[in-house]
Amino acid sequence: MGLTLRPVLLAAALAVAVPATAQDVAEGVLVLDRERVLAESRLGSALLAEIDEEGRDLAAENTSIQEELRAEEAALTERRDAMDPDAFRAAATAFDERVQSLRAAQDAKTRAHLARRDAVPDLFWDQALPILAGILEERGAGLLLDRGDVFLSSDDLDITDEAVARIDAATIERAREEDGEGAQPAAE
Repeated sequence: MGLTLRPVLLAAALAVAVPATAQDVAEGVLVLDRERVLAESRLGSALLAEIDEEGRDLAAENTSIQEELRAEEAALTERRDAMDPDAFRAAATAFDERVQSLRAAQDAKTRAHLARRDAVPDLFWDQALPILAGILEERGAGLLLDRGDVFLSSDDLDITDEAVARIDAATIERAREEDGEGAQPAAE
């Protein structure tokens, strides 16, 4: 008799702990594709484009410096036979010190760029989270999951497009306010 009671007690406990239907659960949960929101929203794409441009500029600067140093090294090598050995050693040492200094400076720039690149998502989400919280509240949901962490969900639960649209609207409004347009009363 003890064995037959246990499944009944377990079923009763689950009935109390679990909402009545899957629909009740689904109404409290929304999903979005975080990568798409970041990449497709105006704010996210602008932040990503800015950091990409900075990366391209840094790469071009590094290439230019490398070419300059190669030419300088080649010129020094050409002059070697005509130079006094002590003078050549001094020039070679000065060149090496310059190379080391430039390398250290460029490495520091690269580290700073990578830190800014890594901070882009945090900067974006700091601005996007209040908008997402508003959507959650409007929908009466209590949980927002990244689509990548969800095995299967209904498309009705996905707010990615809505999130992109609302973040874009907020970005446009913020830009207008910064330009002084939002502070002007509407003309009648």
